[in-house]
Amino acid sequence: MSYLTTERVNATFLEILFRPDELENGKPVIESIIIDGVVGKFGFHSGRVEKNKTVIKKLLLDLPDEFHVAGDSGWAFIDLCKDKHGELWADTHLALEKLVCLGLAAGYIEYCLPRSEWRKIAGSPYIRVKASNW
Repeated sequence: MSYLTTERVNATFLEILFRPDELENGKPVIESIIIDGVVGKFGFHSGRVEKNKTVIKKLLLDLPDEFHVAGDSGWAFIDLCKDKHGELWADTHLALEKLVCLGLAAGYIEYCLPRSEWRKIAGSPYIRVKASNW
């Protein structure tokens, strides 16, 4: 069975997301990591990101090999819905975005192309896991 599940991604995302009591006038009062996701923008607590890096790494290890490549290539966002066993783990694009944001916050994922280029290539954005950062 895959470690990568919608429930685990959601729980980890909520764990590292800033909480209302950690904001003043809508802004974090401590060091934060701001992530531009595929659609949304999210603020994460840097300490909790650090604390959850092992969980995030395990989630990403369950992605297909096509996401774990060296160089400039990667794989399409829409292909994130399956794990390395070919099984669907996510039922919404929001779950996929949360996984991408977790990986970005931990420094384990990057976009293959600038946002301005996404419209030009079907399935964009393309994403790669940067295993060298582990």
